[in-house]
Amino acid sequence: MNFSKILNNRYTVKEFDATKKVSNDDFEQIKSLLRLSPSSINLPIKAPTLVLQGKHDEVVRFNVAEYYKNHIPNATLVVIENAAHSPQLEVPEEVANDIKKFIKL
Repeated sequence: MNFSKILNNRYTVKEFDATKKVSNDDFEQIKSLLRLSPSSINLPIKAPTLVLQGKHDEVVRFNVAEYYKNHIPNATLVVIENAAHSPQLEVPEEVANDIKKFIKL
C-alpha cells in the first residue's frame, strides 16, 4: 500500500466513498501497522453493539466496519450517508437518532 499516495491524494466528502473496499492485502497491512493481533480484534464482546460508519470516512474503510459487524455477535452496522470520520460531530442529530433506535428509546 502506498501511504504517501494516500496522504497526498485529498478528497472532498462528495468525491470519496468509503464503501469502496480496500484489498485484503491492504487491510492486512493496516492491521499490522496498528499492531492488531487476531485476539485483540476478536474480543469476546457479548453485548449488542452498534457500529457506526460514515460513508465518506477516509480513515476507517467500510470493510473494517463490516469486519466488526461480522465478528461481533449481535452487532448492527449503520452507514451514515452524509458523514465522514466523525459523524457524531458532522450529523449529531442523525447519530443520536440511530443510537435511540438501537437502544429502542
